[in-house]
Parts: sequence; structure tokens; C-alpha cells
Amino acid sequence: MDLNKFDAPFNPEDIEWRIQQSGKT
Repeated sequence: MDLNKFDAPFNPEDIEWRIQQSGKT
């Protein structure tokens, strides 16, 4: 997971991407 991505604004697509990343870990 990229911490930089978390710093960026939350976008609908970004949120979905994060959910998938969260499941992957």
C-alpha cells in the first residue's frame, strides 16, 4: 500500500482501489 496515495484526496475510484488493497494487505 502506498502511504502517499492515502495523503491524496479521496476519490470514488480511489476508495474502491483501497478496499481491494485492504483485502490483499
